Amino acid sequence: MKERFVRSVPDLLVAGFIGLGAFLRIYNFSNVDLWIDEYGTWWVIAGGDWGEVARRAVRIQGQSPFFYFLVKLSSDLLGPGPVAFRLPSILFGIGILGLAYPLAIRIFQDRQVALLAVAAFAVNEYLIFFSQDARPYSLALLCAMLSFLCYLSLLTTETLSCRLGYLLATAGVYYAHYLLGVVVVIQVLHLFWTRGWSWLRSKTWRATFLALALICLPGAAQVVSLFGRRETLDYLNPAGLLGPIKLALDFLNPWALFPVAIVVLAFRLVGKEKAKLRYRGLDVVVLWALLPIAFFAVVPPLFGITLLKKQYVLVALPGAILFVSWVMAIERRTIWARWVPLVVFVTLTFVFTLIPALQATGTFSRRPNQGWNRAAALLEKNARSDDLILYRVGFVEANQLALPAPNPLIVSFVSWPLTANLTSANHYQMVGLPFREMTQNVAYISSIVKKAAEHNRVWIIGTRAGEITTRVAHVLISSGQFQLRGRTLYGSVQVILLERGAT
Repeated sequence: MKERFVRSVPDLLVAGFIGLGAFLRIYNFSNVDLWIDEYGTWWVIAGGDWGEVARRAVRIQGQSPFFYFLVKLSSDLLGPGPVAFRLPSILFGIGILGLAYPLAIRIFQDRQVALLAVAAFAVNEYLIFFSQDARPYSLALLCAMLSFLCYLSLLTTETLSCRLGYLLATAGVYYAHYLLGVVVVIQVLHLFWTRGWSWLRSKTWRATFLALALICLPGAAQVVSLFGRRETLDYLNPAGLLGPIKLALDFLNPWALFPVAIVVLAFRLVGKEKAKLRYRGLDVVVLWALLPIAFFAVVPPLFGITLLKKQYVLVALPGAILFVSWVMAIERRTIWARWVPLVVFVTLTFVFTLIPALQATGTFSRRPNQGWNRAAALLEKNARSDDLILYRVGFVEANQLALPAPNPLIVSFVSWPLTANLTSANHYQMVGLPFREMTQNVAYISSIVKKAAEHNRVWIIGTRAGEITTRVAHVLISSGQFQLRGRTLYGSVQVILLERGAT
């Protein structure tokens, strides 16, 4: 009986950590205001039928319609709102927790490391954030983990089910988010690392990658289109030499990892006998954690753009978490050495990450505070039909408003965080501001300032990060025609009221 209980303890701990992770993801997930990227998802599914959803996703978004179809289904069943928009990501995030244990077992062949991996996945703030985010990243991560699970299974047992699973899961990553399709690059390099050039002579592997290419082919047209307009979508500043290092450290959760490493080292130094380090699986984990960051640090700048941002290299995160799990399991000769690193890691993660996030946002992740719905309510209450409303929501596509005849889809998209919360946008005179001030849109901005001078009252609404809103307000005030009548903040969204001859 005692032995049976001892054997069941790890299973209970795995279930407990999955339950903890599910709670951290579900808690208050619907109570936080939507932020700009989630409004982008809402805009896609607000188009009406499934064909229009596909058209909007392909024409405007950087992903295929795959994820948006799932959100539309949720919205059709539950009605539009944060619950329906975020529920698919919540379910995918919990699914990621369920894959952590079998994936770690497949990589390390070690139950202790696998248990620690479940704990590390459960409390990871980035995974919590993207599980609560109405964007395709949680889906892409779930598919990436399934892809690696099937890929690693194929290295030992080449079954048809694993091969079909690999094809479907890897294609799922690609169609969830094209950039995260870099998982294939990781796996190909790992094949070279473990088998050299010999795997290229394998008919099954050649057939597998050919089939994968054919499955992914329908998305090629959208990928080519995105590449062709890459400069209009480039909104990031160059990351610099330290950018990749900072991203890698962020994924490793240094506030918790470094103290854990010190604890593990201390146990190792005081031990009379040194346990042999287990390196099994470390090659794939290190490649998984570092290659996406290195890839996006090097390749996009060759084409004149910057893509080194957390969500674009997010596929590296599971590899980083698995590496942390390996570090926690290095020393385990005593009961203290087995469990103290885990206790330290979880405790410090709560103290330095999860609890501060809860205090700031009401959830266990640091979500953006953008009160577009409250800002729109202020306009509804106070704006007049002859007022001019200038808006800048923060989509890089807004730079295209300066074109002689901007695409109506672009105009609808870049105004959505505001117009989605208005009873009827047709009641107001609204003009969109560009994403940022550039040589190409100086004339357009000047025309906006000139148009504003024809009105008695001008509202300027946008995020505080948008310097162009402050710049336009300053130009109008400094002209002597307008004075600042009011400025209200709703999180990072500000509403400025300028009035001619105000006192």
